[in-house]
Amino acid sequence: MRPGLVRVGLWHRWLCALAACLCVPYVSWRATAADGFGVDGAAAVPPGSRVSPSNTRAPGEAGFTVVSDIDGMELVLVPGGEFLYGEDRVACELPSFYIDKHEVTNDQFARFVAATGYAPRRWHYIEGRGSHPAVNVSLLDAEAYAAWAGRAIPTEGQWEKAARGTDGRPYPWGAEWHDTYAITPECGVKGDVPVGSVPLGASPYGALDMVGNVWEWTVSPYRGDSDGGRRALRGGAWDAHKGKRRANCTYRSKFPPERTDGKLGFRCVWPAQPWASPVAGGERG
Repeated sequence: MRPGLVRVGLWHRWLCALAACLCVPYVSWRATAADGFGVDGAAAVPPGSRVSPSNTRAPGEAGFTVVSDIDGMELVLVPGGEFLYGEDRVACELPSFYIDKHEVTNDQFARFVAATGYAPRRWHYIEGRGSHPAVNVSLLDAEAYAAWAGRAIPTEGQWEKAARGTDGRPYPWGAEWHDTYAITPECGVKGDVPVGSVPLGASPYGALDMVGNVWEWTVSPYRGDSDGGRRALRGGAWDAHKGKRRANCTYRSKFPPERTDGKLGFRCVWPAQPWASPVAGGERG
């Protein structure tokens, strides 16, 4: 077995499969962008997107940044390969994907509502909060937005890899807590703030606000639910304290898909993926 890899048994295989949620419709990760830019696998670009003017990375490189022409969201590339999942740091594998650089904002959600006539049950636009994350959004609302934008809601596997990279770090920025790297009680803020306000807290791929500010939906069923009805939430919110008390890359909460909350938002990925393949002895399981 190669150094650093965890030997994966049957229960580890089950954990990896659950991590990325088998119920998500699979979209080929070798898709090509509609504008013809996309190339093989890791460098494929989401349809309706183009290379972002802010991009500083080569195609296929971690953090390669594109921008959607539909909602103006920047997305960062998470290359395919192994990563360590959960507090137990189980070795799993995912193909390449893009994830929104930050949570969907009120301005972006308002664009979706205006374009489609969609009527969310609780979300409403508040003047002066356009760059804040859209909250009071159910998973059903979030999935409707993602479909309009040509993307999907992440699985837990996708969310966690985007948050912590491949080395199993507890925080997006590294192994040690820093009070000013996330919007939590430790930084003195009491409420959510505009997205991207703490760039020092970026993940290895450049994703922002993966810990703190607002909780984020995933499509993965919460492990332990007898009926599988609740979905896992990740990241913690502005009132989530540091360390193992919620503000880290592995802590999980749960809500039913129809539930809304003033501290719960979302971000999207492309493409949708249904699994994290376990790796044992350097070979695919």
